[in-house]
This record gives sequence, structure tokens and C-alpha cells, in this order.
Amino acid sequence: MTASSIKIGFRKFIKKPAFSIINVLGLAIGLACFVLTMVYVNYELSYDNFHKNKGRIHLVTVTINFADYFIENQTSTTAMLAEELRANFPEVQTATQVGGSYNTVIHHGEKVFRQTGIYAADSSFFNVFTYDFIYGSPENALNNPGDLVITESTAKKYFGTTNAYGEVLKMYDGDMKISGIIKDTPENSVIGFDMVASIYTFDERYRSDPHWQNNNFTTYLVLNEGIDPMQLEEKFPTLIKSKIPRIKGQAIDDWMAAGNRWEYHLFELKDIHLKLRGNGIYVMGFSIVAVFLLIIACINYMNLSTAKASKRAKEVGVRKAVGAFHGNLLRLFLGESMMMSFLSLILAMGMVELVLPYLSEFIGKKLEIRYFDNVLVLPGLIFLGIIIGFLSGTYPAFVMSSFKPVTVLKGEKVSNKGLTLRNILVFVQFSISIFLIISLIVIYKQTDLLYTKNLGYDKDNLLVVQNAQPLSSKKDIFKADLYKIPSVESATFISRMFNKSSGPSNQWTPQGRETTLLAVMSGDPDFVKTLDIKMHAGRFFDSNIATDSSAAIINQAATRLLNWGDTLYKTLDNGRDKVKVIGVMKDFHFQTLQSEIMPLMVLYDGARYSARYLSIRFKPGEMKSTIKRVEELWKEYVSDAPFEYYVYSEKYKTYYNTEGQTSRLMLILTILVLVVTSMGLYGLAVYIAEERMKEVAIRKAIGASVFSIVAKMSWSFTKLVLLANILAWPFAWYFMNDWLNNFASRISISWWIFIAAAFVSYIFAILTIISQAFMAANRNPVDVLRYE
Repeated sequence: MTASSIKIGFRKFIKKPAFSIINVLGLAIGLACFVLTMVYVNYELSYDNFHKNKGRIHLVTVTINFADYFIENQTSTTAMLAEELRANFPEVQTATQVGGSYNTVIHHGEKVFRQTGIYAADSSFFNVFTYDFIYGSPENALNNPGDLVITESTAKKYFGTTNAYGEVLKMYDGDMKISGIIKDTPENSVIGFDMVASIYTFDERYRSDPHWQNNNFTTYLVLNEGIDPMQLEEKFPTLIKSKIPRIKGQAIDDWMAAGNRWEYHLFELKDIHLKLRGNGIYVMGFSIVAVFLLIIACINYMNLSTAKASKRAKEVGVRKAVGAFHGNLLRLFLGESMMMSFLSLILAMGMVELVLPYLSEFIGKKLEIRYFDNVLVLPGLIFLGIIIGFLSGTYPAFVMSSFKPVTVLKGEKVSNKGLTLRNILVFVQFSISIFLIISLIVIYKQTDLLYTKNLGYDKDNLLVVQNAQPLSSKKDIFKADLYKIPSVESATFISRMFNKSSGPSNQWTPQGRETTLLAVMSGDPDFVKTLDIKMHAGRFFDSNIATDSSAAIINQAATRLLNWGDTLYKTLDNGRDKVKVIGVMKDFHFQTLQSEIMPLMVLYDGARYSARYLSIRFKPGEMKSTIKRVEELWKEYVSDAPFEYYVYSEKYKTYYNTEGQTSRLMLILTILVLVVTSMGLYGLAVYIAEERMKEVAIRKAIGASVFSIVAKMSWSFTKLVLLANILAWPFAWYFMNDWLNNFASRISISWWIFIAAAFVSYIFAILTIISQAFMAANRNPVDVLRYE
């Protein structure tokens, strides 16, 4: 890019400001969206990159098909697995067992805190994961019961300083000694925590459930250098058969031969966030949209530049006549393109810096561009400017530098050989736009379904008090006082609230059936009334019937699994408890809508699982007054634990944050794609109106109507939009149907979505060009043809 090409480029910019602004602004929007998306993608791909052994750390998952109960890649495994891997597998350098994330009440002096983000781990945790210790050492941090490692911000929260090594916090009914203080864990990590407690502190739970068929802990391992993960996975079937020789009275080989599965698999650390958590599909989707937008911006530049080629024909002819070579002209026009690209890049980076803080707040992730900390950022941006300038300017440069001096200096019309290419480029633009419109509608409808679907219970007007254990010995009298609050309609103590996880799944042996797995929770007699769950058969618990303490309620999914139909009073036995089924609830979604409704059993509160939550249904419109009165009542009964609550309908929305954000981001990106496409189409329409000015004047002079002229000028674009729909529809259907398969509850892709996309794309196209067509058609033919 020479000084002369820059000078000439600026002259052309000033001479044709409308075309130039469209080019620069279109490229800038495309570049800004591309850069913002790459910042987001880099953040997502950087999860857990700070660990020294990041490429060798793997999570062990278990896939189980157990008597019609199927779960794939469950992250919880047996309590014994980490120790077994360390001791008997030479491929494994070390392994760690992790439990979490927990929360509890912590006492420090006179202050009482509710602490979340607590993990429990064995002594190998800091040999697997790399964290910066400020005080203490990773080798000795979790060796003993009562050891506790905290982050520096947690240390400041409790002690006002990071130097809290050796201090004591009262939690879990005992003293926990701070054995290490680390720097705060990065937020882009699948293992983010504020505290890690020694797992040996909870020896009763840690050692009391050594059964290889019970999965309650997460296992991570570090492979030795050069070990292929598949090399270790191939040994897992032998391990399983040695530890679980029989299942349900059958030899495990026979059990598996019948089509059942019990398998361990390995996931590399970087794949946990992208694959297991499903974020990879959104990273890929946004990357594709950003590239589409950049392509459309480049297409606009190529379209407008080739369209203007005939206007610069005499300039090219003169330059060639005075000795300019083909290469000189190529460099000149590519230099102009580079100048436009870097002007656009500068404007784009201004947009990025303006938008980035709002985008970070919107998606809840700290996105930033470290221009000088990362040696690749500035060279990458410069390379992006060069490559965009080259790609968008190469074809126009070849077109304009190929004009023959004799032809153009005689005033003969230059062959418009770029017309076919421009049509193809417009066709590609609209195909992309239509694809995105269809995708946006599908994503919006699916997200709306997630928020509005009948869940089988009423999620509105529901207050959930967390950590209700302090009320365990006084539930009845607390509820009696609670019902005196006028706005309270009903309340129930419950072991877990409905959320993303399925809750504990335990082995139960149904009467007359083989052992199977059931999700289990507990509730008191007001459970179905408070949550507005409908009974299908039988009845729910009754506090006046003593035998109900050993009764159970199941859902319809459980009756289908057990093949019981509506038969009641059969028993279920887990070796410790024997319960009799007295009722069947209608199915309800106690997990999110990504999952099928699982077989569920509800036990009487206190019989097996303690109540961790208190759910309160309040009268519509009285949320604030209810919260205030319930908090006052809590403080009367509980002095050593804070009052913590959430409104369930608001909490429910957070379960679909990713889908909601995707819907809103897709809306923004689709609008930008349509805007950029329309900008290019507008510039092209202006040019075509100028090129066809004489033709339009002649048609009008011989009697053509304004409408017929506008229709003829618009028809070429109409054909392109219709053809673009034919291409975009099957691609959009395939990719959106594949995305919808991630949801157990999903919409169907209706035919009207495709018609709506076609209509929207056509309206954008026609509104963009019709103003120029009307202006051309309404000109006085005398003014246009006078000099002839």
C-alpha cells in the first residue's frame, strides 16, 4: 500500500461519500462482530488452560443402562474409583476424588455466614489441579480431617486479610483449620470454588458408601506422559467385572449380554465445558454467524467495487495509455482496498471497545482484549485487516485493471462481465440471511416453550427458603405460625427443589420385579397442594395416618418403568427401608426440559431424607409482604443461620440462561446481517438506477407506467431472493432440527417459519431498492434525454 494509492483512495472516498461510507461501515460492522465473537470464543476455549497438566487431566464418567434406566456420561462415579486408579493402573500418574459443590452455615466470632461454593477433595486434589498458593503448600493442604483451603477473597471476607493461615472457622458442627490460601480461581473454570475441605472430614459419608454401584463422587485423573486415553479405557471393562461381578442376581457378563451397559469413559479437561456441558454447539454457532457476517460485508465491498468499475474505465485507460502496467494497477486498486479495510478495522475496534463491557455484563462473563499481554492480538488484528482487504479487493482490482485502453478511450461501453458474479454474491448474501432468520425463529420459539410449557406443577407465586435444616426439630410449630400469615396459602418441607439435576438415584427392589433405579426425594403432606401437582391414582400422605411414614408416592413414569399400571399398595425395598406405594402422581418436570421425565419416588419427610427447603405458596401480588413476614418469623425461630430465599419463577428462568442469551444474541446478529446486506443492496440499487437512467427515460417516454418500471427494476432482485430461499430452507431445517434434538421437550419446525423467513427477506430487499427504483421512474425523461 503506497503513499500514492492512499492519496488516490482518499480522493475517491471524498468524491463518492455515499458508496464509501456504505463500504467502510459495512466492513466495520462485520469486523466488529467477528472480533467480539472471537473474544467470546477464545474465552470459552480457554476454560481450565491454567492447569499445568491440562492436556493430561481427564474426568471419568459412567454410562449406565440399568433395567430401563439410562444415563449417559454421568459425572458422578463410585467413592472407590480414585483410590483404585492410583493404586493399580500404571497409566495413571495420580487421581483425585471430589465432592461438591456444597453450602453451609459458617460461624466466625459473632458473625454468621452462609457460604456456597465449597468442594470436598482428597489429598491428591492439588496434585491434579494447579492453583497458586499464597500460604501453605499443595502437598500438605488436605491431608488431615478438618483441613480447609480457601481463596484470598474468602480470607479477606472472614478475616480482613489474606494472611489467615492456621485460623479456624466453625462449620459442619466442628472446627475447620485453614491449611492453605490460594489466589482466586479463574471464572473460566469448570472447578470454581471458594473453599476446598478435606474429604476425610466427612469420613462417615466418604467411607460409608463403598459400593461400586453407587455413584456419589467425581473422579479426575492425570495420565502419564505419552499415554493414549483409549489405552486406559480399554482396561475399564475388566475393572468393572472384577468389582461388580453380579448385578440383579446375574453374572455381569450375562447381564451385559442382555443389552445392559455399565461403562467408564474419559473426557479431557477441555471437553468438559464444551462437550459434556453442551457449550460447544453455541461456540460453533456464534462463530459461524460471525464469519457469515464478515463474508457478507466483504461481498458488499466486492459488489459495489465491481459495480463502480465502469465509472473508472477512462481512468484505467489513461493510466495504461501513459505506460502503467497491469501490476501497477493491481497494486493501486488493492492499495485502495487495504486502506478501506484498515479504516473499517479502526472503526470496528472502536465499536468493540464500546460494546465489550455491555456484552460482558449481558452474558455474565468477563470478556476483555489484552492487546499487549498476548503477543498474538495486535499481529492478529493487522493480519485480519490485510486478509479482509486482500479478499474483498482482489476481484474488483482484477476487473478494473483488465480494461483495454482503446475500448474505454473511444467511449465504448465496458462489458459488464461482473454482473453474473454480483448476482451470485447477492444470492449468497440472502441465502445466509434467510438461514439466520429461520434459525432465529426456531430458537425463539424453543426458548419460549422452555419458559411457558406446562410443567405439571405451578412455578408461579412460589417462595423457596433455602437451607431449612435448622427448622428440622420444629417444623410443625413453624408451619402453624407460617399459616397465620394472611398471604401464605400453603407450605411444604421438601428435600430438594426441582432443578437441573435429577437428585439422588438409588437402587430399589419393587415387589415382583428386579432391582432398578429411582430418583428419590421427600416431602410432607402439603407437598402436592403447595406445588399444585395432580394425583393420578390413590392419595398423598396424610399426617393423621401413622403408617404413612413408611409409605411412598411414585409418578406415572415410575409405573411405566415397573409395569404396575395403576396398581397400589405394592412395596419397594432398598435393603434398609421398605415402603408401600399409596399413590401415583401425574408426571411433572422435576428436571429441566432438556431431560425426559424420570421415574420418581417421594418419601415421607424425615423418613429417609431430611428437608433442605421450605416451599411457600403465596397469594398473587403479595410477594414482597410475604418475604418480609417469613423473614421475621425465621428470625424468631433461627438465630444462628441467615434467612436465604429465592422466588422460584425467577430462579427457573436461570436454568435456561444459555438458551435465552442465545435467542437474544441471535436476534442482534440477524438484524446486523440484514442491515449490512441491505446497505450493500442499497448501494447496488443506487448504481443500477444510475446505469439504467436512459433506459428508464426511454421506457417512460413511450408510455410505460411508473409501476411497470419499478416492477421491472425490482424483478432481478426478487428472483435472487426466491432462489436464495430454495437453497437456505433445507440447510436451516437440518441444522435447527439437530439443535432441537438436545431437548426432550421441543417444538416442531412448522412450514410457516419458512414462509415467514421468505417474506421478511423479501420485504428487506424490496424496501431497500424500491426507493431508488421510484426515483428513477419518476424522473422527467426530457431532463435525462435532452443532450441526445
